[in-house]
Amino acid sequence: MGWFALLCCAGCAQVGSPDGGGRDEAPPTVIEADPPFGQTLFDRTSFTLTFDEFVQLKDARRQILVSPPLPAPPRAMVRGRSIVVDLGDSLFPDRTYIVQFGECIRDLREANVAKGLAYVFSTGLALDSGRVRGRVEDAWTGEPGQGARVLLFSGGLPEAVLDPGLPDSLRRLPDFVGLVDDSGRFDVGFLP
Repeated sequence: MGWFALLCCAGCAQVGSPDGGGRDEAPPTVIEADPPFGQTLFDRTSFTLTFDEFVQLKDARRQILVSPPLPAPPRAMVRGRSIVVDLGDSLFPDRTYIVQFGECIRDLREANVAKGLAYVFSTGLALDSGRVRGRVEDAWTGEPGQGARVLLFSGGLPEAVLDPGLPDSLRRLPDFVGLVDDSGRFDVGFLP
């Protein structure tokens, strides 16, 4: 009789994960950057961002923008709660770089997006402090230009950029790139 009672009690426990409460609506937040944000005299080929939860990358190759552009796009890899970004070995001396992540970093369970995340560093002694802000609208509808990119060229807009017959491989790369948010606004900082 003792064994039967023990087996009945053991069979009453429910197997499964406990209910964690409401739906997580918070995006992942950076809790550590190695090297830190705003690092000067940056002499590495990569950096790591660690978040407060497990993350995933979606469309990183298209979403991650580096200004000024690198000859080859950076490679990003997920390692648990961290993202490691390999910049390659082609950083220019005495230059401030901005790495914008667009909407590619999301939490693992709910896919909440870490919007507006950027990592800034300088290979020189100081960060540049110039800034260009504005709003992009569709010229015909007046609607915000969501998802557009703002291209900044030093010395003015090169004619070749506007030539539709020219292949992209022959077009000059912009000196800086900014992302336009959902309201059509952009803010490109850390410019020389």
